Amino acid sequence: MKQYLFILLSFLLASCAEQEIGREEPGGIPGEGFRLSVRLGNGIATRALGDPFDSAGDEKRIDRLAFFVHTDEDGFQVYPPVPDDVTDATAAATDHPHNVYLTETAPGSGQYTADVTLTAGGGYMADIVAVANLPKDYDYNQIVTWDGLQDSVVVWATANLLPATAGTATEMPSCTPGANLADAARRAFAMYGYTREELVKEETNAFTLALERLVARIDITNEAYEPGMTAADPKGGFLLTSVRVLQARPASYITPQPGYASPDVATISDWQVTDIPYGKATASDATVNPTREPDAVDVAAAETDATLQYLWRTLYTYENSDTEHAPTALEIKGNFRGTEVTRRIDFIDADKQPVPLVRNHRYLVRILPAPGQTDITFDIKVAEWDAVDTIQVKPDQTEVPEIANIGGNVTPNLISEVAKTYDVYYTQDGELTFEATCSFAPRCPCEILRQPYG
Repeated sequence: MKQYLFILLSFLLASCAEQEIGREEPGGIPGEGFRLSVRLGNGIATRALGDPFDSAGDEKRIDRLAFFVHTDEDGFQVYPPVPDDVTDATAAATDHPHNVYLTETAPGSGQYTADVTLTAGGGYMADIVAVANLPKDYDYNQIVTWDGLQDSVVVWATANLLPATAGTATEMPSCTPGANLADAARRAFAMYGYTREELVKEETNAFTLALERLVARIDITNEAYEPGMTAADPKGGFLLTSVRVLQARPASYITPQPGYASPDVATISDWQVTDIPYGKATASDATVNPTREPDAVDVAAAETDATLQYLWRTLYTYENSDTEHAPTALEIKGNFRGTEVTRRIDFIDADKQPVPLVRNHRYLVRILPAPGQTDITFDIKVAEWDAVDTIQVKPDQTEVPEIANIGGNVTPNLISEVAKTYDVYYTQDGELTFEATCSFAPRCPCEILRQPYG
C-alpha cells in the first residue's frame, strides 16, 4: 500500500538559464564563488511538475527558508534565513551573505528565488536539508550536529506561529496570510525536504528538492445533511455543529523518523471548530476541481441552497504514530432528527486496527446517512495530500448500549449486567420496561427472543 509520497513543492536550484557567477540577476544576490541559487515554484508551476491536487496558496506558502548541509569532509553547516526586516538583495548580500535570502518573483505568483553563499562542502557529496517556515525567532544555534538535526529537533505548535505566541503551546497548526510577514496573525506550515548531491566548487549548484508539510490535513463532508433542515425542523437529517480533534500531538520532529514516529509528548484534546460552513456539490469540471471540493453556500442562503456541510482546509494536526495508547481521533457533535448526538471517529483500517496519522497526508471523512435513515455512518479515505487516488479505510463505530431503570410486572429470572441479557418468566400481558442509551446511536434496537416450551 502506497503510504508515503513526497509531492508538494519542487525547489529547483538555479534557473533554466545558467546564471553567471558574480553577475546580479533580477531579484538575486550579487556575489561570487560557491553558491546556491534556488528557484522555488508553487501553484501552476507545481501542477506542471505532476501535482494533481491544487493545494491552497497559503498551504504552500514559503515565508522563510533555511539550509542544513553536511559532508563527511567539512562537517555540518547551518544557513538560516535572513532576518524578516531585510528586504533588499544588496543589503542581504553585504550584511548576511551566508543567510538564505528569499524573494517572490512577482506578488502573488507563488514563485520564489532563494540565494545563499556557502562556506564549505565544495567538491564533496553533501546531505542537504531544507526547512521552510520555522518561526522568525527560532534559534538555529541550538542545532550543532547532523545527528542533532536528525534526532533531536522538534517543532512545537507555537513554532508554527509567525511570530511565536508566548504561552500558547497548544494552538492548532494553520496557514493564514495576515496583513504581511510581521503580522502576528500570520501562519505558515513548517516543511521539510532532503537530497544528497555533489557540490561543485565555484559554481551555482542546481538540483531538484521535494518538500513535505509536517502536518496532516483532515477534511470533513457531512452528506447526511438534509436540504432546508434547521435545528427546529431537522427533516430527518444530521446537522453538524462541532468537530474536536482528540489526542492530537502538539509537536513534530522536523526530520521524519523511521516509521514516521512522533515525539513522546502528551497529547491534547482541545482543538475544536464550531463554525461549520454550508455547501453544495461542485459545479466545476474535474479538471478544474479534481478533489471535488464543494462549492460554498452563504449562511443566509443555506436553508434554500445548501445540500451539505463541509469543513475543508481548517483541521490540521501533527503526525501521531502511537496507535496503541493514544491514537488520534475525531469527536463530532450535532443534531440528528431533533436529538443531540455525539460520535467518536477512529482512524482504523479494514482489519479494524488503528492507523497512524502521517505528515503531508490528507484524511477525508464523509458523514453519510445510514441504511434506513436510523443513524449516520462514516467513510474515511486517506491519501497523500497532493494525490487524488485514495485508500479507503473503514471505521468501526459500534458501542454496546447501557441499560438501566428496569421495571415491569414480571419476575426476573436472570439479570446479567455483563451480557446485557434479561430473562423473565413469561406471563400473559407481561410488561418489561428499561432505558437503553448509547452515545453513538440515538436509537437502540431491541430484539425479543422467545424460548420454546413443552
